[in-house]
Amino acid sequence: MTLAVTRPPSTLNVRNVLNRERGGDIPVDGYRHRALFDREWSRLEMPQVAGHTHRVYLHALDTSFQVAAGEEIPTEISRKVSREDISALLGGVGLNATEHFEYGGRLFVGAGGAGLGRAPPSGAVATQRRAA
Repeated sequence: MTLAVTRPPSTLNVRNVLNRERGGDIPVDGYRHRALFDREWSRLEMPQVAGHTHRVYLHALDTSFQVAAGEEIPTEISRKVSREDISALLGGVGLNATEHFEYGGRLFVGAGGAGLGRAPPSGAVATQRRAA
């Protein structure tokens, strides 16, 4: 894993939401944001790291637990998908990427091939057939 450079995300707000919505007493300033890029899985992991040992109580669940200094609370995993990943997924159902294009800051893939009549497997990238 490699350290990644990111801005502290909205995941820092998780503590505020738990405190407000579940009657928690999580110390808002007691955690720091950390971002790691896992090259093997091509994903960005963003846990919150406890700065000191403390006990947390959640009134709505009538439960408490201890958090140790340095303990990580996973708050977000962002999977990064490359063009090669998309091509491999499409190839698995008999399709191939015919084009890649961006619109509104999002990447779209045009696809074609013999597999258009089959349902894609669970987790496959959604594709769209363009009229010729």
